[in-house]
Amino acid sequence: MSILIDQTLDHPLIDKPGCYQLPMRSYVHDPVIEPSLSASIAHILTAQSALHAWIEHPRLNPNYHPREDSRFDVGTVAHQILLEGHRNNIVTVEAEDWRTKSAKETRDSARAQNKLPILRHQMADVEAMLKAAQTYLTLSEIGEGFAGGVSEQTMIWQTDGVYLRCRPDRMNQQERLIVDYKTTSASAAPTTFTRTILANGYDIQAAINLRGMRDLLGIDEARFVFLVQEIEPPYACSLVSLEPAFLAFADRKLEAAIKAWQTCTSTGKWPGFSSRICRAELPVYAEMQFAERQGLFL
Repeated sequence: MSILIDQTLDHPLIDKPGCYQLPMRSYVHDPVIEPSLSASIAHILTAQSALHAWIEHPRLNPNYHPREDSRFDVGTVAHQILLEGHRNNIVTVEAEDWRTKSAKETRDSARAQNKLPILRHQMADVEAMLKAAQTYLTLSEIGEGFAGGVSEQTMIWQTDGVYLRCRPDRMNQQERLIVDYKTTSASAAPTTFTRTILANGYDIQAAINLRGMRDLLGIDEARFVFLVQEIEPPYACSLVSLEPAFLAFADRKLEAAIKAWQTCTSTGKWPGFSSRICRAELPVYAEMQFAERQGLFL
């Protein structure tokens, strides 16, 4: 392993492909010797624009700051305990919400120390979620594969001169399995989660993780499975994988992102939307809705 230290970013910069056990903070700030392409940036490149990708990249945008949102506290804490099995950086705050000055100060102080603040009643939800998830996994077809896997390993490799990186939640090389844990305030029903996959670029996440197993580790025909869990009682879980056509579609999007990344990094140009006038087409549903409403007045 070859690691350099960038004093301005205060995290290691890696210049050789491999699997690395790194803190989440290092991964988020991009630990690679050159700015690398992740699933989230690839999704932004294909769903928005290169300019949006530049803004969201920690090594390109000098004013980049990770977004912190208390709405995701429950999922983030559950994610850490289920996958990494430790609670040493979790700070439970004795408050009903974050509106008081004391609660805000405790929350901000915890985050400044790279800790995870969570309200007491939310921690009770996390404990119930973990119990439900562990029971569900034990009875599932991936239970043994999940139990025998390694959590939060960072994979770094190059494709056509582009550094790629991903951080599988749980990877079992022997079982050729990657499990990604997602929590949701909506339904964990597979049909509902399918819409979430596309909206958030989770399909590209599956594609880049599977490509890492193939290109870096030499593991073909691996499985990528989402473990989806609701953050409200009964904390129901489901397992969702992508059919071959869906994965092929995701891989095409990843390829498009890699090509766009190559172009932008080589030219130094990160364009936004087209400067030409685009004509908005009338959606079929708009005419149908209008016709239905007009019928109410006849």
